[in-house]
Amino acid sequence: MKKNIYKESFTEWIIYSTLALTVLFSQYFDLTGFSPVEIGVLVATMPAISLISNPFWFKMTEKIGSRKTAMILTIITVAAVWLIFILDGFILKFISVAFSGFFLSAILPITESRVVYSVKNKGGRFDHARLWGTVGYSITAVITGFTLRFGLIMIFVFLSTIVFISFLINTFLYREESVKDEEIHYEISISQKRNGSLREFVIMMIPTAFALSLVGFISAFLPMHINKKGFDIATVGLTFSIMAFCEVPFLFFAEKIIKKIGNLKLLISGIFLLGLRTFLIPFADSFPALIAVQMIHGWNYIVIYFSLYNYIHYKLPGKYSTKAQAVFWMVAQGISFFMGSTIGGVVVDKFGLEKSFTIFGVFGMILVIPLVIYAFGRKKNIYNRETGL
Repeated sequence: MKKNIYKESFTEWIIYSTLALTVLFSQYFDLTGFSPVEIGVLVATMPAISLISNPFWFKMTEKIGSRKTAMILTIITVAAVWLIFILDGFILKFISVAFSGFFLSAILPITESRVVYSVKNKGGRFDHARLWGTVGYSITAVITGFTLRFGLIMIFVFLSTIVFISFLINTFLYREESVKDEEIHYEISISQKRNGSLREFVIMMIPTAFALSLVGFISAFLPMHINKKGFDIATVGLTFSIMAFCEVPFLFFAEKIIKKIGNLKLLISGIFLLGLRTFLIPFADSFPALIAVQMIHGWNYIVIYFSLYNYIHYKLPGKYSTKAQAVFWMVAQGISFFMGSTIGGVVVDKFGLEKSFTIFGVFGMILVIPLVIYAFGRKKNIYNRETGL
């Protein structure tokens, strides 16, 4: 019998609220006077650190348990994030972002792994719990955006508060689960036959890695675009909030949509529209136009995320699923965001902000070409097998 997943939904709300606040770091760095290249490096630091911190902290869960690991991460982060605000100058900011990022970047994956395990044990649907993560992200972004009128310090006030709530959640709401128990449960859940392949996963993953770099670029430089247009300081938070909330309709019907369209076609549509949104951003000269363009986000990251998430868990043979999931998170949280912000900073410095959005947008739309060719080739092979040609 299925049980309610209120606890898990609230946890998703909180941990994705931390993600909303870290996205606002780019606005903080822009308003404190850093150059595009410096902003790109600072924003890229946390994703880069996550490539080291996530494996380290997942390994720690094997030694001391997920509950203690999550508690350590959250309580240290509460204090560490204030170093970013207190220390001045590029070098000191860089060091403080790297130090705090070593803990902060691991909170979401470590805590969400506990959520997934708990949802599965209750027979619930993770996409419904994940929906509340999007809602939390949206509401936190808009509230923080408006409170920035009282000072940039509000980003850090909200972040330390949200992380402390995460500490309380991991301390009191979840019992201890061993990593081995989670692995056994996961192996049982993936034991059925799958019709996917590692080759197809790699073909889907390579363009996805480059496509998600556009998300990193937008996160780093959309605030700069908004500030240059002279919009209200709260516009950044409001824009990111509306972007996130546009994911909700898809999350309500994610399973039905994937079954109807298929993983590959869904991935192609998400990547193409991500490129189109990036391309259109320079043309958004008014707030309504900006919001209209950003609403395309509702069929961008979340669609790419779920097309691959579904493929890994329901299509890919079980012996590959665990490693494929690790690769996906390394790309989605680390490599792609690092590329988007660092390379983006260099491109913005050389070509200017608006041309850079155009360049990245065209690049994103071109990325679907190899996937479309592969999709047609696969369809032809299936037809030949069925007809005996």
